Amino acid sequence: MGHKVLVVMALAIAWSFYYAWPVIALASGIAFAISEITDWLIYTFTKYRLSTRIILSSAVAAPVDTTIFLYGADLARQIRLGDEPGNMLHPANWVVFIIGKMIGAVLVSWLIRRREDAGQIDPYDDDGYTPATNRS
Repeated sequence: MGHKVLVVMALAIAWSFYYAWPVIALASGIAFAISEITDWLIYTFTKYRLSTRIILSSAVAAPVDTTIFLYGADLARQIRLGDEPGNMLHPANWVVFIIGKMIGAVLVSWLIRRREDAGQIDPYDDDGYTPATNRS
């Protein structure tokens, strides 16, 4: 998608502000932006295979994204519902969120690795979709 992802990200954040509490939407937007920047840095400056970059970016971005979002969700519950701190940002939630994200990353990485190994996509191409046999 290249830089088009920024448009989609802006639409998603706007949608969040429309449907969610502002603190939740802000936490979600900040977490999403930071994880996308992390992904961009890893995808841009590492020269690993695409399948490897998927795992690496998820391993780095998922804990950061999760921590920021759960902190914001915890803060929102404190402000809106008067809850005590720590209702959302606690180890069990954090671990479950990370595990879920990493399962998805491992699955996508595995599917991409199969396509890389079959020569269907170039693992080192920036967009990842140019067949290796068509490289010039």
